[in-house]
Amino acid sequence: MSVICDSTPLSNPNGVGATYIFLYILYYDILARLESDRRLYLAIRQETYSELFQEPIGKILLENQRLCLLVFDSKREVVLQWIP
Repeated sequence: MSVICDSTPLSNPNGVGATYIFLYILYYDILARLESDRRLYLAIRQETYSELFQEPIGKILLENQRLCLLVFDSKREVVLQWIP
């Protein structure tokens, strides 16, 4: 398993959080070719999950199973949810 960690909200005005989705897609495609048995997760803060993945556009990403998510609480430093 490999994890890319989002430390900024996807609604960040500088678009920094969206970069993590781009990196996830890039790494996903590379891993699919080089190590197809590995699973890639995007680790995101609970706030990011609430901001993006509860909205219609975020739900599309989850329904299409393009992203595997690990949702965590950044203050308590605990995993809240795994979404394969």
